[in-house]
Amino acid sequence: MKRWVSVVLLLGVGACSSHSSSPFTESVSVQRIRADVEWLADDTREGRFPGTPGSQASSDYLARRFAELRLERAPGMESYFQTFEFPRKTIGHVPRPTTFPTSLPDSVRYTTSIAPTIRDRNVIGVLPGTGPLETEYIVVGAHYDHIGRGLFQDQNVKRGPIFNGADDNASGTAAVLAVAEALSKRPLNRSVMFVFFSAEELGLIGSQYFVQNPPVPLDRIVAMINLDMVGRTRQNTLFVSGRGTRPDFQTILEQLDQQSPLELKSIGDGGLGPSDHQSFALKKIPVLFFFTGLHPQYHHPDDDADRINYDGMEHIVRLVTRLVQRIDSAPRQPYVDQFDSTTIRLVDPSNPSERPSTGHGAFLGVIPDYGSDLSQDGVLLAGTVPGSPAQTSGLTNGDRLVAWNDKPITNLYDLTDFLRQSRPGEEIKIDFLREGKRLSVRVKLDSRNPK
Repeated sequence: MKRWVSVVLLLGVGACSSHSSSPFTESVSVQRIRADVEWLADDTREGRFPGTPGSQASSDYLARRFAELRLERAPGMESYFQTFEFPRKTIGHVPRPTTFPTSLPDSVRYTTSIAPTIRDRNVIGVLPGTGPLETEYIVVGAHYDHIGRGLFQDQNVKRGPIFNGADDNASGTAAVLAVAEALSKRPLNRSVMFVFFSAEELGLIGSQYFVQNPPVPLDRIVAMINLDMVGRTRQNTLFVSGRGTRPDFQTILEQLDQQSPLELKSIGDGGLGPSDHQSFALKKIPVLFFFTGLHPQYHHPDDDADRINYDGMEHIVRLVTRLVQRIDSAPRQPYVDQFDSTTIRLVDPSNPSERPSTGHGAFLGVIPDYGSDLSQDGVLLAGTVPGSPAQTSGLTNGDRLVAWNDKPITNLYDLTDFLRQSRPGEEIKIDFLREGKRLSVRVKLDSRNPK
């Protein structure tokens, strides 16, 4: 799961009844889940940092697993791979996140190698539908990348501990493979697209590329299910967000909760949050995000395969498999953005040991496009938080912020610094570029955690 950069938080036709929607009963191989996690989280993969040999080996492995499951390539694709490039941040500072416990100082200086871009790839496989709705898709996804030898290290220097990312997110990756295997044993009306995203840790870059370059029209995707950090189930608790993004999600989840030994707990009803489902929510595709909670090994070299709760993962795979079946048998429903103005809670609020720092800065409500061309000054927006000062002022997807009170915004770090120096209630002027024209707008900042 990516560290949620503070700018962001401050900032139907009925299915054919001839297909079975009975509860999933086939066995799930815990041994296979364990083998996938152990392979991905082995030291040999060196933390699966985007653009490295460990990342390429991991994507090759996932493609082989898709082939073993006899998944098809996505329409128009010559292989399971969707390759993309994004600019390498050569030097900068990253503000300490406000949504995760961390021992980092308020800012960290780091350098990377001088190559101007990173080249990596998403991995996509399709289980074709066999009913009248076979051209509609349910996406089940997880990111497979992690942070290598640390987000703030040169990945070309082979020293320092390896961050294996067993929970984050070899667990979600292995769970998606297990769901794919389970679903392949019985027919569905709609097609299911299984997607492994890369560069999530660097800012949802792989999933942003996917929705900007989809192998099928986005209006054919009826829902997206995201599994990120699902390997550390405790007290049979599984956290879920996004239940408010589609009218029937609440009812479906309540029914699945009754059938499962897991206890579902909501961490937010909206579609925005620090993982790949957000890229789909911004395109108005209903989303659900599953997560088993933070722990001391989060983004730490000790996040290893021997710490995973594999029995808990089996229960999660069963629940998600049934969820896909329920969505498949239900009429298509529209995206609901009613709850997108609230931010996700990534921890159990009743557990003080997991409660993160909330911060006290100003809130703008912009969502940066992390994969944008860094050779251009400014911050390109992927969207804005509904109801936020940014949205209210008229800022929108595609705008490039270039000045704050007449001071230049060169990059995301400048914008973060300006926000940290500001106070709720303060009115500021933002200059931005829209379709080649320089415009300006006055914005009254809100509190970082508006009610």
